Amino acid sequence: MKRIYLDVDGVLNPDSRSRPTDWDDYRKHQVHLAFAGKHNIWLSRSMAETIASVAQKHRAEICWLTTWSGEANYWISPIFDWPELRVIRYDERTTDSGLIISHGKIHGIKEDCGLDAVVWIDDGLGSDAREWAEERTEPTLLVTPNSSRGLLKNHLDVIDEFFEAW
Repeated sequence: MKRIYLDVDGVLNPDSRSRPTDWDDYRKHQVHLAFAGKHNIWLSRSMAETIASVAQKHRAEICWLTTWSGEANYWISPIFDWPELRVIRYDERTTDSGLIISHGKIHGIKEDCGLDAVVWIDDGLGSDAREWAEERTEPTLLVTPNSSRGLLKNHLDVIDEFFEAW
C-alpha cells in the first residue's frame, strides 16, 4: 500500500492574503471552522485533480493529517470533488502561549503507516519528522512546501517519480 498524508494550511491553502499564482484557478472560499471561526482559504481544483491523479496512478490512499481533522472532509473534499478521506487522529501539542505545534502528527503517522510507502506533505515538518523518515526502512518522502506558496506542480512531479520507483 502507498499513502499520501496531507496537511491543509500552507499546503492546499497557501498562507496568502492575495490570490496565489502558482495554480491558475485558485479561488477564495469562506469556511467556518470549529477551531478557528470564519476563515478565508485559497483552493485550486486543478491542484486537487493533480493530487488525485497521482494517487490514482500509483494506487495510493490520500489521508488527512491536519489540524482541520474531520473538518477537511466537510469543507475541502466537496470543493475538490473528493470522497470523504480517512482522517489520521493525533494529540495536538501546544506551547505555553497556546500555539498549536505539529509534533503530535508524528505520533499519528507512526501509528497509521505501518510498512507502507509514505509521502507526507506538510509545511511544518521539523527535525522529528526528518529523523523518523531517515530511520524508516520503508520508502518515505517528506514534502515541505513554502507555506506562502503551498503545494507546487514540481512537488507533485517529485511525488510521482518517488512512487514510480516503488
